[in-house]
Amino acid sequence: MQDMSIEELERYKEKLLKAYHSKKEDIDFAEDEMEEAWVEEELDKFRKEIKASIARIEELKSEKV
Repeated sequence: MQDMSIEELERYKEKLLKAYHSKKEDIDFAEDEMEEAWVEEELDKFRKEIKASIARIEELKSEKV
């Protein structure tokens, strides 16, 4: 992610957001608490990656100024 341009990071972030929302729907279909916890763990990974990409985008934008 460090070597990506702002445009690449934006596309990556959008891809992560789509995957996140798709995975979020899986909670509705979880059959038990264990499966729900597994989905929530996956969502956490997406959240962290999305936040990291947003932070990197902001960092790159501030370097351009």
